[in-house]
Amino acid sequence: MRVNETTPSSDTAAPSKKRAVVNGIGIFHSWPRNFPNPRDAMFDLIDNAVDAAHDHGRIWLAADDRGSGVVLLNSCAAPVKPLKKVLELYTSEKQATGAVGENGIGLKQGVVTLANVAFVISKNHSKYSLGIVAHCLQSESACWLPSFEFKSKAGPDLEQELFTTFDSDSKLRHCVTLYGDSFLGGVRRLSKVMLHMDNAKRGWKQYPYVFCLLLHDLKHGETLVPHERVRDLLEQTKADLPKHYLHIPKSILVTVGTSIVKFNYWQPRLVEMTTFDVHVNKSVLMEEDAFWQHPRKAHDPSQYYPIRIYMGFDALRAADETQPSTGSLYIYSRTCGRLIRHSPDARGEINVTNGGTEYCQGLTILLDDRHGQLPLNPTKHDVAFSEHADGVIHRANLFCYINIVTRFYYNYYKESYFYKRKKDISEALKEMVPRVRRAIALANQDYKPISQCHFNSFSNLIRKLGAVKNNRITRLVPFKDVAISKGNDTVVCFTKQDPPQVSVASVVSPDQVPSTACVFTDPKRPLHNTKEKEASSAAPAPVERSPFLSPVSDDSFTLRKRPRLSEEKSNEEALMKRVAALESEVAQLKERVVTQEKLENEIADLKDAMARQNEIVARLNARFKDYTKVCLC
Repeated sequence: MRVNETTPSSDTAAPSKKRAVVNGIGIFHSWPRNFPNPRDAMFDLIDNAVDAAHDHGRIWLAADDRGSGVVLLNSCAAPVKPLKKVLELYTSEKQATGAVGENGIGLKQGVVTLANVAFVISKNHSKYSLGIVAHCLQSESACWLPSFEFKSKAGPDLEQELFTTFDSDSKLRHCVTLYGDSFLGGVRRLSKVMLHMDNAKRGWKQYPYVFCLLLHDLKHGETLVPHERVRDLLEQTKADLPKHYLHIPKSILVTVGTSIVKFNYWQPRLVEMTTFDVHVNKSVLMEEDAFWQHPRKAHDPSQYYPIRIYMGFDALRAADETQPSTGSLYIYSRTCGRLIRHSPDARGEINVTNGGTEYCQGLTILLDDRHGQLPLNPTKHDVAFSEHADGVIHRANLFCYINIVTRFYYNYYKESYFYKRKKDISEALKEMVPRVRRAIALANQDYKPISQCHFNSFSNLIRKLGAVKNNRITRLVPFKDVAISKGNDTVVCFTKQDPPQVSVASVVSPDQVPSTACVFTDPKRPLHNTKEKEASSAAPAPVERSPFLSPVSDDSFTLRKRPRLSEEKSNEEALMKRVAALESEVAQLKERVVTQEKLENEIADLKDAMARQNEIVARLNARFKDYTKVCLC
């Protein structure tokens, strides 16, 4: 057995080469503050499992054998590096790999946030290593994250080696005792987990490289019962996992407890799901970019990086009155498509109209940065544009693109399908809820990863948009100039609505009017010509302009119908009759209410009388018992 220490050596150094002292207690108190909730800390640990599994493998999250802790077990595509490196602070080998973890603190932060005591176990073929992350091992002078490498194979020999290793140090013995309620019980539980990592029946023997996390004594939860804390954390994680990752391949089997997690949250859920592929410039503002000033001029593609934007209407969210239906923005990044940021109402952020119900109706925007060009903060819960020299320009260009596609997409469906009636969009989405639920049920049986799906798309949209001013497109391309390509994987689609009905009496065009209708005569002037007499007798009376006659276009006009007094009187009489009928119904209802109250009072009186009779019967029974006793004596 070999012991790996993460603390600096005790040898005194020269005054000019003093080492900074790491306060272990301070670090363990500061790390949990970086996560808004325990679920995000769990996702940080799952990120490492996804990176390790790569494109093929297995991830298993479940309660431990006693139900009081959590076990996270995952296969690895490559040998697990020594735990001394894994537990080293602020070091990572993922900066240039496109993986999620890249700051060297994700594993330690997540473990410390969730549990007071945790064990890290790795298997490389038949060689096992174990590390401990615990509050009780820390001091103000050092952050101690010990790790050990064992020579024995899983079984009795390894159990004996564990016993010998941890029995030599009182602090380590205390950690193992906390895990098993006794020192020997803790050693046996650890040995059992190592046997599980090489169990053929459970399918782990086929993986030569396995990594395991044991989280004991969970910190958070609304209840003090450990079993309920574990159950709540697992249920919440299982519900949020499909929404949290875009690109987990089907070749990675992810299970929470006994349930298999399928990563197809958005594909069947969004109505009219559409893709937009754009190329963002990090260093040149769009107002100064030659691509926008001269769209037909050749540009250098190396200055741009690709990003895909998915857009659709979330019918379930639009129909749910307990949730806001405002335009939401989800930013996903890295190879696995990890959710980095969610803005429930992003209308102000993307510079669109954020008043009233404009850009609402469950509008959902998904930004997919699969190539990992967006800089992330250490906990991967936001984009850190300040890491780039031209971060302000990068952010402005990115959100300008989002503004472009959002305005085009929303107005296209609002005008082409619903004739600018936002209320009709909401009603159509509510009617589509059963179809969306059926699509979700069918997709759970078999689904395609979102990267392999073919959704709706618009051809040559970006090249026709026009100039940019103040990080905003000055005009949108006419919808007739852009062709939509319907995708086979856009499951739920809108049905084109009928145009709004115009409330007019009749429409008269010049073609329907006879040619003699254009002859108007002066009534004061006498008619001398016979042709004029015939024309005046055949022509209708001159039409005077009134507020009921309004032009529609240059070639036609609409004649509005003048209301008649007889119709108004008949309508008024019908309304009076209706009011009288309603008043009589109200009076009958009041009478029924009064009779119901009388019946309720009578029932209450009867209940009181029965209660009194029961009391009298009870007294008589008691007296009868006394008399029987006296008679027997």
